[in-house]
Amino acid sequence: MRTYRSKYDTWLLAVMVLANLVAIADIVGLWFAPTPMATKWVVSGVWLGINGLIGWLFVSTVYEVSDTTLTVRSGPFTWVIALGDIVAIYPSRSLLSAPALSLDRIAIERKGSRVPLLISPADRDEFLQDLARRSPGLVKDGSRYRRVGE
Repeated sequence: MRTYRSKYDTWLLAVMVLANLVAIADIVGLWFAPTPMATKWVVSGVWLGINGLIGWLFVSTVYEVSDTTLTVRSGPFTWVIALGDIVAIYPSRSLLSAPALSLDRIAIERKGSRVPLLISPADRDEFLQDLARRSPGLVKDGSRYRRVGE
């Protein structure tokens, strides 16, 4: 099995850091304001929970390719795709929510699913070559990979 980390967009990380600095300033101001203590704790707890989830997504988003499956892990979410179920793979810049930390994405179309899974492996070319090598029915067709006969 080979594990590939997600590519990170620097601008996305910068936006997250800036948003957190603003939120921290607001929460510090809230603690010094004449606000009920319960409100202070709830707002702080929600902020910590959201940031915990976002941090978990940032450190745990990986793509694992085995001889039979592609496993996508991102925080509490996991997708397991049989390599034989992959119909096509192609570049995407979709803004849809996905286990991808970059907009430099690839879309994976699967049998039985109407919505492609969007991922962003840091080493895209090596990831695609590994996937095609382990799934002989996938052939390169321009910038796409497609399953022969599909």
